[in-house]
Amino acid sequence: IVMIAVRAMRAPIITGKESLIGKEGFVTSADKSGGIAQIAGEQWSILLAQGSAPLERGDRVVVTEVRGLKLVVKKKE
Repeated sequence: IVMIAVRAMRAPIITGKESLIGKEGFVTSADKSGGIAQIAGEQWSILLAQGSAPLERGDRVVVTEVRGLKLVVKKKE
């Protein structure tokens, strides 16, 4: 039982906002500073990461940060 508990403590976080960082998705609507994207099977409000290229509908994005209920994303190369 101790081994199972130790293994569980070392396991990476798989829920909550931390689990969204690094996830990929695609833009469903975009404007100058962000828009809406489909990420992890859900629609999210997104903000464009500083220095990232402008987004267009259908672009692939990667989550870099979570700010409240909005995800900061950058365009995937």
